[in-house]
Amino acid sequence: YVAKADATTGAQVWRTYLDNANVSGRWIGNANLNILDNGNIAFAWSNQIVLIDGDSGHILRHNTLPPGEAPVEDVNYKHLTIAPDRTLILKCQTRPIGETGQGTMAIVKGVMAGKKQPNSYMCAVDPDSLEVLDGISLPEPATSPHIVTTEAGRIAIYVPAVTSVLRYHWDPVAKKLSRDSTWAMKPMKAGQGTATAPTLVGEWVAVQTNGAPSNKISSSIAVAHRDDASRMQVIFPFGDLEPGGWSFAPPKPGADPENGMIYSADVGMGKVAGIEIDQATGDLRKAFVVENRTSTFQPVIGPKDRRVLLLTNMKMKDPKQQIMEATLGGAYTEQLTWRDAATGRILAESDYFEPITINSLTTPGFGGRVYFSTINDFIVLQAVPAPH
Repeated sequence: YVAKADATTGAQVWRTYLDNANVSGRWIGNANLNILDNGNIAFAWSNQIVLIDGDSGHILRHNTLPPGEAPVEDVNYKHLTIAPDRTLILKCQTRPIGETGQGTMAIVKGVMAGKKQPNSYMCAVDPDSLEVLDGISLPEPATSPHIVTTEAGRIAIYVPAVTSVLRYHWDPVAKKLSRDSTWAMKPMKAGQGTATAPTLVGEWVAVQTNGAPSNKISSSIAVAHRDDASRMQVIFPFGDLEPGGWSFAPPKPGADPENGMIYSADVGMGKVAGIEIDQATGDLRKAFVVENRTSTFQPVIGPKDRRVLLLTNMKMKDPKQQIMEATLGGAYTEQLTWRDAATGRILAESDYFEPITINSLTTPGFGGRVYFSTINDFIVLQAVPAPH
């Protein structure tokens, strides 16, 4: 379902149910929505897409999306973005053939079991009618989200795939998607998992590796120049992976382009790093590393000279349980911490609650509010000054 909540109290305003996997038989993975300039909500899951009235929650339009090479039961159009011309650019995740689990973690479990993951498909959709305007098959599976930006007057789409990060273009006049064969980034080392969604830092495209887990090599941050993908710099902020270790970094890297900072989080290694980037050369340098186990995004808020980094922090219910089992099984509680974004020093921290979904966002709101959406509740948190 999609629900609307009061931004101040968290109270539910409306809820619109869209699917029941027990009835439809569809694979339902994690999903994210986007809000159009007219207030309507575009939302996709499985091979379905709807347009929802933001005021009432009523479904205005519905359509199905092409599965590409994958069986229709193994696609999930989690990745929905809005291009500068309002066109919806969507890309599907694919579940490995033979895997029947629900949720996005079905991809990880299927890949770890050695099952074949079909290639992904990307399409452009009219934001008002939901008509599919064009589509293009990708050369690889692309489990992580893409991003959309504008470069030299063209709409560019950066797509992280299993072995590379690719660039595509959307032509709003011709209504065509095309691959840019002149640009491809190769950030993964042998043994590393897929790259996460890219993050733009000035003229650099930054990705986090081990978006799919690895027990062979630790995660890294890689940056490549938008004009020349061969200009690439890489840093391993957490050092080597110890024997028997597990590295898993599902969220895209956080960033503060104004202050030249990139943030990396590896839930398997239990650490978060702040990394300085020289935006002239792309050189990367560790600013800090803190012990903080999180699988979620790292938003940065506040004015330039007083940036605050928001990090969730997990506490295992059984410290003796293996991290991989505890993480994938949700055997932990989770809090939100507010940290100095330049040093990683804790400024404030919440109580511990039930977990939020892996690879989720603790969304900043107005007035210092932060929305903490757990598996059971929608919690509104706010840090307040300490009493004098």
